[in-house]
Amino acid sequence: MEQDLQGGGVFVDEKMRGNPLVYNSATLVPYKDLRSQMIHLKKTPAAPKLQKIFDLKEKDMVWAFKRIRIMDHQKTQIETGYMPCTLFPVMDRGVVEDSIQEFAIEEGYRISHFMTNYRAAQLTREEAELLNCKKSTPALLIKSRGFLRDGAVFVSSEIVAVDYECTYVVPFNKEVFRKRRKQ
Repeated sequence: MEQDLQGGGVFVDEKMRGNPLVYNSATLVPYKDLRSQMIHLKKTPAAPKLQKIFDLKEKDMVWAFKRIRIMDHQKTQIETGYMPCTLFPVMDRGVVEDSIQEFAIEEGYRISHFMTNYRAAQLTREEAELLNCKKSTPALLIKSRGFLRDGAVFVSSEIVAVDYECTYVVPFNKEVFRKRRKQ
């Protein structure tokens, strides 16, 4: 995806130019070295915030799951996620401990894109215990929504990650730059 050339800096592989994500430490781990340990999976009424995210009615249900992601035999992430029961009437431990994206594809859905937000955080006592770390260890809070080609959100999740890094290529936005300079 990216390569270092001595004396020349870091260059992005030309094949990756159309994708803003150049490097993500989690996606470089082959699935054979990645596993998930389910903490819980339950069907629950969609709270107002989830009703809005998934465009649900007041009585609609969502699947709520929590899992620990283990990469190269190290606990590195805690994911808390939600999926609408209107799209996924049946879900089980096998899905949570495997791939949510693969599950959506197997159910016949066409994934379009993800919208992701990153923010610095520190582990809480509970999170530290789950990841075998110290409380207040620096972490990254990753909030993500997965969209289908028809615009529907199929998953909303929040991940607390340690030992995580990513690199993006972002085009220069002259209009935003000029607007900020005028403020």
